[in-house]
Amino acid sequence: MSAFPEGFLWGAATAAHQVEGGNDGNDWWDWEQVPGRIADGTRSGDACGWWAGRAESDLSAAAAMGHNAHRMGLEWSRLEPEDGRFDDAAFARYAAILDHLHGLGMQAMVTLHHFTLPRWAAARGGWGWPALAARLGRLAQECGRRLGGRVDLWATINEPSVLGLGGYATRMWPPGRGSVPAYLGALRAMLAGHAAAFAALRRADPATPVGIVLNAPRDRKSVV
Repeated sequence: MSAFPEGFLWGAATAAHQVEGGNDGNDWWDWEQVPGRIADGTRSGDACGWWAGRAESDLSAAAAMGHNAHRMGLEWSRLEPEDGRFDDAAFARYAAILDHLHGLGMQAMVTLHHFTLPRWAAARGGWGWPALAARLGRLAQECGRRLGGRVDLWATINEPSVLGLGGYATRMWPPGRGSVPAYLGALRAMLAGHAAAFAALRRADPATPVGIVLNAPRDRKSVV
């Protein structure tokens, strides 16, 4: 029987908008409010209540099931509700969640950008806005400075190809561009955003590994 190597990480992953609740400052929240965008009219609403206190109990349950790691996202619109203004209380809440996670003996992989954008960034074109890559770098610098000692692994962007397809090549997700040129432009911009965030995290938190989350599905015929 094959054995997993020592130090192998077992866990689950969450995105901030999936679990926190009340993320009313981002483009996905606005998208949900438009009739017809979601077939059954579902809204994120309170989600799983993480921001209000459920994060700790859910992570404790995960640890009890044998998880030794968790990948969680940071909600950009909470941390930077206005362009250039960072929210101390939001950073403190994330610090408390990470402290609880480590207290359970789990490692933290933290994603800077998991699909959602602050309303102020979406209003300027999202990943079609040339300055957004530098803004992600600025966010990364602040997160590395404030949270770096609590993070074991950084991820800059979650699945850029999926976001590009859903929001730029098609109209399934915000901003709903439905354009191949917009898709290619968004991919280029997210690559630049990854580079800016990578460099910023290296400066602010040089000891912690930094990567990107890629979606790489395998052809079913190739699976043995």
